[in-house]
Amino acid sequence: DLVWMHWDNFRGNIAFPEYLSIAYNAFFTSWHILFVLGFDRDVPDAVACAHPELYKVGPQRKLFNARIFGTWMMY
Repeated sequence: DLVWMHWDNFRGNIAFPEYLSIAYNAFFTSWHILFVLGFDRDVPDAVACAHPELYKVGPQRKLFNARIFGTWMMY
C-alpha cells in the first residue's frame, strides 16, 4: 500500500478494481474444495460389501466428535 501511494502521488485512487479482490477471495476460499471434489472417488460396491469395517468409524464417531470439533474451532 505504501508503494502504491507513492506511485499514485497520494491521490487516493485504489490500486486495483474491487471486483478483483472479490474474485480473488472467492477463488482462494473455494479452490481446495473444487480440487478435492474433482478427485474424490467412492469405494466400489463389491469392496464395500466385502469390507464393512470401512464404515465402522462413522457410527462410533471417531472422525467427528466434540473433542475434534473443539480442536478445529481452537485452530
